[in-house]
Order: sequence, then structure tokens, then C-alpha cells
Amino acid sequence: MFVLFPSHDILGDEREEILRCGSNNVVNAFNTFYKNTFKASMKNIILKYKEQKEEQRSEGEAIQEIIKSATFTEIPEVLIDSEIHKMIHELEHSVNNQGLDLAGYLKSINKTHEDLHQDFDKQATERVKAALVLRQVAQENKIEASDEEIKAEVEKQKNRR
Repeated sequence: MFVLFPSHDILGDEREEILRCGSNNVVNAFNTFYKNTFKASMKNIILKYKEQKEEQRSEGEAIQEIIKSATFTEIPEVLIDSEIHKMIHELEHSVNNQGLDLAGYLKSINKTHEDLHQDFDKQATERVKAALVLRQVAQENKIEASDEEIKAEVEKQKNRR
């Protein structure tokens, strides 16, 4: 019986063990190897996801603390309305990715477009406050992103999808 193996780079040290198993167990050895490789890959993906979520949570908490200590004059309604529209667009995009349309989704949850506006008002206000605070912090600390950093972040976001 002839057995073809992928390159050494793929199998690594597993090749020796697979060869020792004999021809009757080659398929089982391959299955075990790829199953273990898949498990390890999934563990790494989950770990990275958890790390990203923790980083986002920490950043969110820090921003919330800054917002709590900041003093805001009246926030223009146009900023809040713009943020609400952005949030509705994000929801619509998410719903579309699931094969639904926004109208059908709203009907399924017994809400109207106006209900969404009301539901999103508080969160939109917080998002506007966060943007204003971060903008002010960036200005005061002269924090600027270079064109290269912006391009790199755009590519990073594209690759997440």
C-alpha cells in the first residue's frame, strides 16, 4: 500500500508517529492529527476573541469613567439624531446579513421605526458623548493618526469581515 503524505511543514513531527501506526491505522492517525490540529486552532481563535472582548470591555469602562467625570453643555440634537440613524443602519446591515429585511424584523418584534428611535436615544447620546470626549482627549494630547496607521486600521477592519 502506498501512502502519500503532505509536506513535512504540515505534518511536522506527526509524520513519524503516523508511519509507525502501520497501513491499517493511517486513516485513524490522520484523523487524530487533524482533529487535534483543529482543536488547537479553535482554542487559539477563542482565546484571541476573549482577549479582544476583554480589551473592548476595559476600554469601554475607561471611556465611561471619563464621560461620568466630564461636563457637557447641551448636546446638539442633530448629533444624536445622526447617531441614531447610524445605529439603525448598523442594525439593518446586521439583519440583512441574517437574510431578513428591517421592516420584517421590526414587525417580528412588534416595533416601529419610531420605537427604534426612542429605544436608541439613550445609547446614541452615550455614543456621542464618548466620541466628543475621545476627540477632546486626542486634541489636548495632540494625538493624531498617520495616513499609514489609518490605512492599516482600514485593512484590519476589512479583514475582520
